[in-house]
Amino acid sequence: MSVDVHYSLDDLTALISPTLGHERSVELLREALGALEIRGAVISLVDARRVLEHLGKTAGVTGTVARFALARLALVDPRPSPTHQGRTSEPMLSRGEIAALLAPTIGEEKSNAVVTHALARAGFPREMVTLSQALDTLENLGGAEGLVGVAARFARMRLQARQTRG
Repeated sequence: MSVDVHYSLDDLTALISPTLGHERSVELLREALGALEIRGAVISLVDARRVLEHLGKTAGVTGTVARFALARLALVDPRPSPTHQGRTSEPMLSRGEIAALLAPTIGEEKSNAVVTHALARAGFPREMVTLSQALDTLENLGGAEGLVGVAARFARMRLQARQTRG
């Protein structure tokens, strides 16, 4: 049994944009995808690694950031762990379920973007995460300034309360 891990341009952008900026990250990633002749709205984990390896050969900050992102991406194991084969001992949540916790406060579009970015930045799977990973994601978002941080802290508390109720 294998698990396919896929990444969109937004997912890869989230890995390098905190340092390089969004526009520059998108530009660099599009150039790398073109140079490697990788096409499609989503790419495999193998192709994502190829893209970051390609950027990692660049001198300066861009190369350093790409190599760091590649190291974080290497933490994603495309094979299911023993606890996730068959029945899992920990509940799973979709990206949409996490975003839905934030949506009433910051809106659906913003919550989807923020959660997608946070999952990619943490190196978590894009679509389904464990409850622990969801709580970690919300905790990280809770450190953000403004409404996103406040919404994430409340969402984390609601998710924890839901967990304890069973």
